[in-house]
Amino acid sequence: MKSYLYLIALCTILISCKDKVQVVATPPGYTPLDSLSQQKSDIKLYALSAQAQKDLADSDDFQHLHKKILNIAKANPFYIKRQLDSVSEALQNFESHLRPKQKIKPIESRILVLNTEIGLLQNLIDKRFPNSENILNNNGRLLIAYNSLIVQLNELSLAIPENIKNELLNDSQDLRELNN
Repeated sequence: MKSYLYLIALCTILISCKDKVQVVATPPGYTPLDSLSQQKSDIKLYALSAQAQKDLADSDDFQHLHKKILNIAKANPFYIKRQLDSVSEALQNFESHLRPKQKIKPIESRILVLNTEIGLLQNLIDKRFPNSENILNNNGRLLIAYNSLIVQLNELSLAIPENIKNELLNDSQDLRELNN
């Protein structure tokens, strides 16, 4: 009889410890990210100037970053989610291998903005129910930040070198002295 009571007690304990299935309600209007979606950002990427292309021709890190940015510019939210880590890694590689000429505040600040936009986009993607519209909007912000970096790289490549600038300043001083 005691063994029968132990068996009943054991069965009730096992039944009461059974895992309960938890139902998670999806938000209204939520649609999962679709790999066949035709949605993509409509931001056009700027091109590097001819001089900037020459300056960055041997920079494999920039070329890799540019290819990754081109990929997510053409991607739908599903593929943006899959490729964002590689964009972040490419940006970190580019940043860590900047030449001394490129290690100036404007370039570093554009890279910082790009890192921030990647982080914000990553936060949206990591949500339990990511919203494809929000992902596309933030991807557009990331592409705008990249365009800003391109503009700054173009300006850097077109900047007047110091020795030419000094010559121009000396020439202008000589002209002022002649006019006086």
